[in-house]
Amino acid sequence: MRKRARGVELGVALAAALALGGCGSGNERAAPPPPRLPAPLAAAKALQTRTIAAINAGRVPARLQEPLSGAANDLIERINCAPPPSEENHKGKDKKHGKGKHGQDGDEG
Repeated sequence: MRKRARGVELGVALAAALALGGCGSGNERAAPPPPRLPAPLAAAKALQTRTIAAINAGRVPARLQEPLSGAANDLIERINCAPPPSEENHKGKDKKHGKGKHGQDGDEG
């Protein structure tokens, strides 16, 4: 009889552990994806990386190394990627506010 009571206790403890094991996992949000570079900037960074690799591998003549790396660096500095507009700035801007063509009211005939 004592063995059976321990088996029941063990079963109850196991069931409780399994039930409590899932607590708290439903409300957690997944981490947002990491920010992505805009395509032009990503392409320029890739070009800079390939340029450095070519220079380090000795595939670029010494007299062209400085101008080539300088041009790749300059390209990255000249790219100006504006941040995407926030959702706050878009609220209400997609709706027509009773205006007709060229800002006139639609009541004119």
